[in-house]
Amino acid sequence: MSKRPLDNYTQNPKTTYNSKHPQMEKTIEVIQSLDDDRYVTWEQFKQLVNFQPLYGKWQAFIIYCGITGFRPIEVSRTTLEQLHFEETPPYVLNYITKYKPQQRIVKGEPVTIKLITTKKREVPKWFVEYFKEYIRRNWPTMMNNLLFPNRHGQPMNTNVVNIMFAKIRKQMHTKNPTQYAWVKEVIREEYAGNQRTRAIYRLCPYALRKARATWYAMELLHAGISDILLCTSHFMGHRRLATTYTYVKKLIADQAGGTTTPLKPPDLNQSILDNNQESL
Repeated sequence: MSKRPLDNYTQNPKTTYNSKHPQMEKTIEVIQSLDDDRYVTWEQFKQLVNFQPLYGKWQAFIIYCGITGFRPIEVSRTTLEQLHFEETPPYVLNYITKYKPQQRIVKGEPVTIKLITTKKREVPKWFVEYFKEYIRRNWPTMMNNLLFPNRHGQPMNTNVVNIMFAKIRKQMHTKNPTQYAWVKEVIREEYAGNQRTRAIYRLCPYALRKARATWYAMELLHAGISDILLCTSHFMGHRRLATTYTYVKKLIADQAGGTTTPLKPPDLNQSILDNNQESL
């Protein structure tokens, strides 16, 4: 069994005694910044992708998360049937399943509604060509038609994804601490139980989803669309605008500050693979 990575844990956080509640032994002090955006830039995303082995499982997983903006746990459950590469334009589907217990009783039994929603995301040509080659090379390992199965043929869970990203952070930082210093940049801290805090790094699985939302908001600003909050919320499939705000608050702040030349959005139609890598 793999050991749990400890690079994102602080073993001895600062603690203080809580005088107002003497029955509580300790109060854990957690430092959080509400001004930092947890996402990677387009250039950092390219570094991350090209650091992985070409057509490897984790390179493909990172590309899929970054280009679609779907949640990592949703990407891990993606099947081949969700890839519609022969359509014009090509797109991928995302399925979100939620169970909603109802208050009413039907025939003496409580009712729970299984709600399945879909989200469609158009993808660029190079993405299609990349995954066609990825599937050709990795077809024998795709049990149960899963695009990213674990070794047992089941979808990867969140813990597996977090452990792998911790390994990637360590590998990149060890190879070039200067060039890849951003992977170890701590954005905020969270309480992790057992008198410990957990550091949240700029490079983490969910950062790719936030990056996609930011790039989309940049496209809207560049096109002269001012209501980026509502449009981005619909694009990401958020139910609450407050969630979207945590994704794009930096761009909104720049807009409110009178920024007349928004940052140029990345060209998602341009392949992010290095020229020295195998041509698509």
